[in-house]
Amino acid sequence: MPGSPCSRTDFFVFDGYLPLETNANAKLEHPGIECPMVPELHLLILWSAMPDGEVSRNLQAIAALSDIANYPEGDYHVRVHRVFRADPGVERRIDESWYKRFYGDTYYGLYFGTSNKVDMVHVKGDGAFHVAVVEDLCPKYAYDLKRGMVLNTNMFALKNLLREESSQWYQVHSTQTRQESDADYMFLFGETGRQIFRSLRLEKQWTATQNEDLRIDDSVYILPWSRVFLAIDAMEMLGVMMQSEWYRFKLDVPEIHAELTPGMLDPNPTSSHENIHRAAFLGSSRLPLLAHLPTDSLWYKGKLEMKRVREFRVLKENSWRQHLPPCSTVGEAVTILSSQDAAVEGSLLDHVRQLQHRVDHFNHTIIVVGTSVDGPFTIWDGNHRAIALALTQPDSHMLLVYMGISPRFASPHRGSFYCP
Repeated sequence: MPGSPCSRTDFFVFDGYLPLETNANAKLEHPGIECPMVPELHLLILWSAMPDGEVSRNLQAIAALSDIANYPEGDYHVRVHRVFRADPGVERRIDESWYKRFYGDTYYGLYFGTSNKVDMVHVKGDGAFHVAVVEDLCPKYAYDLKRGMVLNTNMFALKNLLREESSQWYQVHSTQTRQESDADYMFLFGETGRQIFRSLRLEKQWTATQNEDLRIDDSVYILPWSRVFLAIDAMEMLGVMMQSEWYRFKLDVPEIHAELTPGMLDPNPTSSHENIHRAAFLGSSRLPLLAHLPTDSLWYKGKLEMKRVREFRVLKENSWRQHLPPCSTVGEAVTILSSQDAAVEGSLLDHVRQLQHRVDHFNHTIIVVGTSVDGPFTIWDGNHRAIALALTQPDSHMLLVYMGISPRFASPHRGSFYCP
């Protein structure tokens, strides 16, 4: 395949490995491998116990190796898309039970030449770790005679290269099969790699800090949810709010309305032109909510199960108070509204009922705010959607959640909307 990054197929040959086509056991072990040319998303993790200098050096190596993938004559096939620093915070720390859940059936003991087992948390760490989203552009698999399983040799080589540059071998983790990749993405992000790449729009690098030649996104790891939430700019949150508001507007000039619609429904938060229009429109329909947002708010996004969304509190606003006690949770709202007579009228209930029958026609996205990542959280935008989805969807249903954090939400004058 001239001109293709997959033009070299002899990349990485290891002692103890046999090509798939020459090993009968490999075919039995992994019969699903039919087309190794299909790109695959994988994960690399540098655990928190790794010294800062080694983290920086390994990230520079990842960036350099990723650049090689841009050249067809290069031997390297793995490209890095994004790197996140997932921080669980000061008050919450990762423990051994977390590692047992993360590794599942592949959880292993560390002995270092003695009969005394050392817990992973003492080797890998209990704090912020780095997660690299990588894509193997040309997967090549081989049968590992030692482990008795088929592994992605590109990812195996990358992991071992980084481990050899690290003072502690087990402070580097990578996925080496598609199944392992899906499991790790599910555990950290709530969806498989392909799903999360699409739903969180990871191809868009709208906010990041620069570390040498590699962009590092400061993110949070919310330990009670076992979920990474990615840092974003407030403009992205406003774009999401505008998506749910655009249907309210109908401009007098159809041509201008048609011209503005793509940017309102598929926002680019780096476009100053779009942001000017969003500010104008939202100022006419959402000004009270926007005015109550603290200027120091930090914003994040992530995928979350309906089970967690049911714990969020409904906006403390007059129209909701007519039907619900102040600061009811979504779960409580569902119980109350479900028990009310279907004939009860009211714009709030009517809107929820309409949405119940149109769940396939709107974005399953909400915006929540809180004083810290530990909650509690109030739904700032999407209360009707959250309740309608809670009435119709199972606990496992995934929503895209935008989260704003500021201790100033607890200020008394912001309590008119926020539920402490």
